[in-house]
Amino acid sequence: MFSQENLNLQQHEPSFNGEPNRRKVLKKGLLSTGFLFAGSRPAFAVPSGNELPVPATWDGEPLVVDETNRQIWPGYTTTCLTVNGSFPAPIIRLNQGDLFSAQIINRLNSQAVVLHWHGLLAPSAYDGHPRQVVSPGQSYQVSFPVHQEPSTCWYHSHSHGLTGEHVYKGLAGFFIIDNPERDAALGLPTGTRDVPLMIRDWKSNTTRSLSYAPSNFEHMWGYLGDTVLVNGTPDAWMSVDQGLWRFRLLNGSNARVYRLAFSDNLPMTIIGSDGGLTGEKTSVTSFDLGPGQRAEILVSFANLRSRQSTFLKSLAFTEGRPGGGGGGMGGGGGGPAGPRQGDALDIMEFYVGTTGGDQTDPQELPTPPLPKPELSRRTRSFAMNITNGNHTINGLTYSLSRNDFTAPAGEVEIWQFQNQNGMHHPMHCHGAFFVSSPGMDQAISSLLTMDCVTPSWFTPMKQSEWQSPLETGEANTSCTAIISSMNTT
Repeated sequence: MFSQENLNLQQHEPSFNGEPNRRKVLKKGLLSTGFLFAGSRPAFAVPSGNELPVPATWDGEPLVVDETNRQIWPGYTTTCLTVNGSFPAPIIRLNQGDLFSAQIINRLNSQAVVLHWHGLLAPSAYDGHPRQVVSPGQSYQVSFPVHQEPSTCWYHSHSHGLTGEHVYKGLAGFFIIDNPERDAALGLPTGTRDVPLMIRDWKSNTTRSLSYAPSNFEHMWGYLGDTVLVNGTPDAWMSVDQGLWRFRLLNGSNARVYRLAFSDNLPMTIIGSDGGLTGEKTSVTSFDLGPGQRAEILVSFANLRSRQSTFLKSLAFTEGRPGGGGGGMGGGGGGPAGPRQGDALDIMEFYVGTTGGDQTDPQELPTPPLPKPELSRRTRSFAMNITNGNHTINGLTYSLSRNDFTAPAGEVEIWQFQNQNGMHHPMHCHGAFFVSSPGMDQAISSLLTMDCVTPSWFTPMKQSEWQSPLETGEANTSCTAIISSMNTT
């Protein structure tokens, strides 16, 4: 809600390091006409900031990884890591059943790289495991059919010890699996009304660089920024009509969890998560999205007037860990000064530039196929902890040379996760899907997120919900999932 202070509306540049911020100024008041709109910008205000771009769509050419200078902030040149010169990387968009075939070329000066197809059921030879990196000047080829459910996936660098830095500097993009005939039959928004939004944070500095220099504390608890980029753009805005829109949201941040909401409590209908449509339409006014997670939402702007705006934000919340309001790491809490998990953040503005628009609302969504818990062949347990300053699973740190177990393709298993420290743990599994265990109570199910089809951020889990990764967000909590590994060869 705006306060009752008056101010003259002016054009303001994005805020960095304490400089004026248009959105922060707008929150303080209203136009001198006296109009007041709860959480929305007054009518007749013209957006400033930067118009939202949508990355180019991949056209089948080689995917060239390189270092490129781009103008992300007006008046500044920023060195990025790019694919085909694009920051973020181009959108790979294929139809269900297509063959994905691409050459990946590493033109970085000194770092090895491999691209991982996150959320895709790719054969292990093409999955993008850290063992498969190629040195500067080298290239490799991937080729596999895309048979899984239509869904919002993504791809990113997977170089061992460099993934966080590479993704922060730009080596990440959408990989969208479509089925146009299905979406048209369901009445889902398509074409220009189907908009991918990659949300990631940036730690501000005076040179507007993508400097990645985590402290020891940040290596342990995550590298957090204080400003949000959407599709690589700060202070982003998008012109919409009053119709129904489909937004594909991807959290491309290293560590930040977003509690997404509109400034005027505009309802959002969640229809899909990482693995595609959930089979349900659930209206919410906020939900959480963790690193690497995706969600598909429908939003109608019918209640906004022409030339009125609403803002997508991340609401403040308290997390029990250092850098997020206390707790964790022996219960000390606090952490160093700087961005904190749970900070309130502005994400982007939606500006109604055109009246009218298609309001077609899909009435029914298909239920995804699910593994059956009664077919489980075995149970595995995974305890996450911090041992000697390192994150561990069952007491072990990651090793490129070790294989802990083999899951037979096509078999169903029960996996039990226990979080023994105080931070979020998105558990992403390659080549397999999770489904929540029946009978889980709300306290446990609220700790789970997804990398397939589960709207678990907003409702107690149901047997029909499908997910991976799981996210355990409190110390000494546990959760159970049913997993079915896929034969991708």
